[in-house]
Amino acid sequence: MKSILERSSARGHKHLGAMDAFYSFSYADYHNPNRLNFGLLHAVNDITITPQQTIEMLPQKNMDIVTLPLIGSLHHEDSLGNKEMIRWGQMQILHSGTGIKYSDFSDISTKIPINFLQIMFTPGELNVTPSFEVHNFMPYLKDNQISLIMAPDENAPVKITQSIRLSIAEMHHDRSLEYTMHASDNGVFVFLLGGHLKIGDFILNPKDSLSVSATTSFRMEALKNSMVLLIEVPL
Repeated sequence: MKSILERSSARGHKHLGAMDAFYSFSYADYHNPNRLNFGLLHAVNDITITPQQTIEMLPQKNMDIVTLPLIGSLHHEDSLGNKEMIRWGQMQILHSGTGIKYSDFSDISTKIPINFLQIMFTPGELNVTPSFEVHNFMPYLKDNQISLIMAPDENAPVKITQSIRLSIAEMHHDRSLEYTMHASDNGVFVFLLGGHLKIGDFILNPKDSLSVSATTSFRMEALKNSMVLLIEVPL
């Protein structure tokens, strides 16, 4: 098994006014030649926006963008006329296609900052008409199981066109789970949302990541109550 560990403190970092962002891969003006992408996965951006502030995002083209709120409520507006508010338990998918502009901002009615993940993939098809979706995945999360949320088939509540599988595992202390690859040449980007997790010889702390490949399966052991994001992609 090949494993590449990245500590949360080693990620790219940018602080700009109302936004504090950490980058697991090269993004915007952060460039790391050793972290350009992981197969179809191009970005896992960990972004915090201070209360009652708006972040004007760069225009996007030919990228599929999954937004996953972790803390607080995230408001979204885009050039298609979409206006949505999502929180933990929901995810939005933006197929930027031929091009779209959008903004994200924290809830103007509270003093709570918003923390969310912005996950970017190579799309299944280029230059499509831009589109926007919101999905509620909370009913599909199961304790001490690897809950498949997004996949290119009918086995997941959220269906996409490319060969990407996004799962979330909620694990109690001392529980172990085995993750099995869907194809031998796939890899899994493991991102620890909270808790402490052991995979092989590595112990992950919150916001650490482990890129796993060259194996058919691997075991995760929760050293305390943990929540894990797993993104499987062709390499």
